[in-house]
Amino acid sequence: MFDSQPYEISRRYLVGSLVIHFNTAAKTVDIFYVDGKGNTSAEVVRVPTA
Repeated sequence: MFDSQPYEISRRYLVGSLVIHFNTAAKTVDIFYVDGKGNTSAEVVRVPTA
């Protein structure tokens, strides 16, 4: 979902943020940060919810 968002609209507002994403399709909680270019970090922590 994050990667489908245009940079100019939403990614620039998240620069420097820690993101906690509840991924219902994969049944995980994904934790990552957004770098200065609006991209997700290379490392993503995935915690299973089931």
